[in-house]
Amino acid sequence: MVNFDGIECEWPIWFVYMIINGIFLNKREQVEEYKQALESILMKDSKGEIYMPHYYYVPRDYLEDERKTPGSTEKRPMPGEVRHLWDQAVYAICQMMLDDVLKVAELDPIRRYLRPSERPKPNQRYSAFQGYVSDLAVQVVLVSESVRLQQLLATYGIRTQTPHQIEPIQIWPPSELVKAYSYLGASPKLGLTGRPLRPIGVLGTSKIYKIMGKTVLCYPITFEISDFYMSQDMHLLLDDIKSDLVFLSKCWKLHGRPIYVLLIREEMARGENAMNMLTMLAAFKHGEFENMRLQVGRLQSMISSGCIEHLDFLDTEDLKELQFVAYADDDTKSFLYKSLTDVSQIVLMPSEESPSSFRDFEKHSTQELTALTADCDSVEVMSNLLFVIRQREGPNFRLTDGTYVDNQIEKLTRHAAKTRKWSVVRLCSSALSKVVDSLAPSLAGLLVKGRHITIGVFGKSEYEISEPIRPNEAKEILYSYCFPYEPQEAVLQQEMIIHLATYCYTEPQLFDGILKVRLGWFVQAMKIELQNRFMDLPVHSLSVCHRTK
Repeated sequence: MVNFDGIECEWPIWFVYMIINGIFLNKREQVEEYKQALESILMKDSKGEIYMPHYYYVPRDYLEDERKTPGSTEKRPMPGEVRHLWDQAVYAICQMMLDDVLKVAELDPIRRYLRPSERPKPNQRYSAFQGYVSDLAVQVVLVSESVRLQQLLATYGIRTQTPHQIEPIQIWPPSELVKAYSYLGASPKLGLTGRPLRPIGVLGTSKIYKIMGKTVLCYPITFEISDFYMSQDMHLLLDDIKSDLVFLSKCWKLHGRPIYVLLIREEMARGENAMNMLTMLAAFKHGEFENMRLQVGRLQSMISSGCIEHLDFLDTEDLKELQFVAYADDDTKSFLYKSLTDVSQIVLMPSEESPSSFRDFEKHSTQELTALTADCDSVEVMSNLLFVIRQREGPNFRLTDGTYVDNQIEKLTRHAAKTRKWSVVRLCSSALSKVVDSLAPSLAGLLVKGRHITIGVFGKSEYEISEPIRPNEAKEILYSYCFPYEPQEAVLQQEMIIHLATYCYTEPQLFDGILKVRLGWFVQAMKIELQNRFMDLPVHSLSVCHRTK
């Protein structure tokens, strides 16, 4: 430090700080003084672009003269045309404030430059964290999709509301909330696209939203059936509901209570796990479930104690025509269900002469396949026909009844899930290139535990994942290494990743000595085990709950 005694470099960034300070304090003289001082020391690079040097220094030959008479020597800018990122960022902010593009309130929205007594009071329009949450009760709203289902549940003492009875409050699918948040921070002038189209978790869907004059709640992504089919397996759905409630009771730190919208569909009241669902809903009424405090009641009585979030960024002239689709009552169910107590007896079974694989239809022309769909009465055959047509003609091909092939596949997926035909569900889901939302986090969880994952069909080329990847990259890998050989494995291996990540945390001893998880080999081992136990049972026909066992 002795060598630098009496030697002072100059840092232009302090001129920028003084300009910003003058803007905050509304001192125009200070702004002009330092603006002129800054302009005199800016540099131009070889391309003619203006930049601010990181520092000005005293040349080695003039060190003694500077020590004798400080400030007497001419200082030189930092050698080269190297830009210091922090300096250039602050300089850019300063220029935007001078050009009135960036406001003081936008740079310091909580007014920390003011004295505490002059700062505005906390705004209750937006959710805020609270330091300590004591005796939290998760509020649960039971919403049935139809009046018919509401009447059935009432016979078991379970009181629910339909979307119509909740009005004017709207129930939105989580995809609509993702759509709304996609405009957060969007600015065409600055080239900002807003929030990515990524799913919103249970903490986000447990708030009350004020959006463009509407009061909105969202049901959790657990009940979303359009993105992926795993939530249509009742055994898994019950576990996910419990996990959501446990997560809310432990991790909710916002002002107000969370509101969990439990959406009940008619298919949940049928099947082998229907009684488990009814038992769980009945247990909620006692106010405590598995050491969690719950409060079940009407939504209208819970609004006052909920957490309210205002999405004011949507209240602009450019977005006034924006439309959102709310969840509505569904009293137009399929003809298959005349009564809730009737399990459909019109299950479409393939005939013995029917081809058992989509590959058996590949030799037929598209016109022949389209004609077959008009009179097909088998779910399995229909899925094979639509799969081949979709692969040949694309998603916008119209069938004989005028519907798009993708819409027909989506409809067939939901029907097959209700009748527990999981092989059909997986084939249709792979045809639509579906990806489960939690795939990338699950892959990252396995990697954190020190396990690499290989994706691919047994006997074919594999792709090893050794570092975290984005969701679109995971989708591309699955549909490049699995789909061409075994289409159903593109979604089956997604299920396996989700469950393996869960087991890696809950039962880590199962992975002792395993450094690489080869999903294609896992599927092959399952096929061999099924051949030994159940003869010809395909691995793709297993339900999610069977594999978790």
